[in-house]
Order: sequence, then structure tokens, then C-alpha cells
Amino acid sequence: MLSSLNSEKIATNLLRADWRVTVTEFILIRFVLTLASFLVAWLISGSILSGAGLAMIVYLVPGIYMRRKISKRRLKFEKQLLDVLVLINGAVRSGFSLLQSVELVMNEMKPPASIEFKRAVHEAGLGVPLPQALGNLATRMRNADLDLVVTAIDIQYQVGGNLATMLSAVSETIRERIRLFGEVRVITTQQRFTGYLLSVLPFFIGGLLFMMNQEYMSGLFAPGAMRCIPIGALIGIILGHFAIQRIAKIDI
Repeated sequence: MLSSLNSEKIATNLLRADWRVTVTEFILIRFVLTLASFLVAWLISGSILSGAGLAMIVYLVPGIYMRRKISKRRLKFEKQLLDVLVLINGAVRSGFSLLQSVELVMNEMKPPASIEFKRAVHEAGLGVPLPQALGNLATRMRNADLDLVVTAIDIQYQVGGNLATMLSAVSETIRERIRLFGEVRVITTQQRFTGYLLSVLPFFIGGLLFMMNQEYMSGLFAPGAMRCIPIGALIGIILGHFAIQRIAKIDI
């Protein structure tokens, strides 16, 4: 009866976050927590609006936490990828097959790389071609470097060639990208921290002025047209912060 709640997008995100729950269980937990928070806030405050506000917050929290978990896990996997390629390349040069090399990664590396490559090995054991299983891994992790590796392996499976040489070339390309990315982050450090400073400075100055002359600053929040000034300032600060961070973010 609850199978209609299944969602491929949610299932993929649960795999990315490495949460050992089904889609149905995740949706039911989210629904129960939302309903319970609504009832608790309604009974305590006696206001339906308070219950609706808390329920909305509780409903959004699991999704936000999942995205944060996925982002942290993806970053950790990205840091492991170069070591994974070195391990696979060394195993292939030693005479291992590609599947045996991937199994070596599964056994030797730490999570999340070991978990993700273990899933790829299990898919290959169920009859899925190894390039396709690695492609599914790349889809889950959304990593440009891994996409490059999977493309190279797929080409080698179709047209042949020296896999060790291809992996060496890909590893060198990824190593150069990491070096360039580090240099770009160093160069744009001033711009990024300037964005943070300009975003925080108005709140700091506003707090100081409020402490020095509370009556004067309270005029900004008085009923009427003056109330639009802090609202417009807040919107401008948020838009400016995202604009500066977007300018300082350079894709490699």
C-alpha cells in the first residue's frame, strides 16, 4: 500500500548519504515527526500558526541534513579519489584485472570510497557490466574527475588499449586539476573573505549603534515606510554576499 510513496530521486539521495533506510521509511519518519511537532506546538502555545510554523521547520530539517551529509561525503570521496586511482593503476600494472583492482579498493580504502566501490562490485556480481556499474557510481557521487575515469575505462572496454597507461594519464590530469584548484582558492581567498566581512559588517555596526542609541535605531522598525529600509538592506546584503561568492568561485 505504501509502495506508491517510492521516489527514485529520494532513493538516490539516500544512497548518496549512505542512510540505511528505505524511501517509505524515510517518508514515514518525516511525516510522523512533522505531525508530532505540529501537535506539540499547538498544545503548548494554543495557536495553530505556531504549530504550523514548527511543523514546517521540522519537515525541512531532514532534507537539509541529508543534503549536508551528501555534500560532506562527496567532499571526502573527492579527496580519496586520487589515492584510489593510484591503487587501481598499481594493481593493473601488477597483473590484476580491473574487477580485482576495484575489489582491492573495496578492501583497502576507507569509507566512503570502500562503500561506493563495494556497491559497484556487487552490481557487477549481479551481471551488470563493470563500466556501467562504475557509471552508476559516478552518477551517485557527481564527481567530474570520476566521470573522466569512467569514460576512460568505458573507451578501453570498447576499443581496447593499455588500461594502465590510460589510468596514468587520467591520474596526472586529475592531479593537475587539484593543483590548479588549490592555486585558484589561494588567489581568491581575499575576495571570498571580503564577501564574508562585508556581509557581517552591517550587522556588527547596527548592533553597536543600537547599543549606543537605542531610541534612534528603533525608528527604523517603527510602523510605516521606514520599516522597508531594514528589509531592503537585508535583501541587498544577502544578494551581495551570493554575488561576491559566485564571482570568486571559478570552476576548473
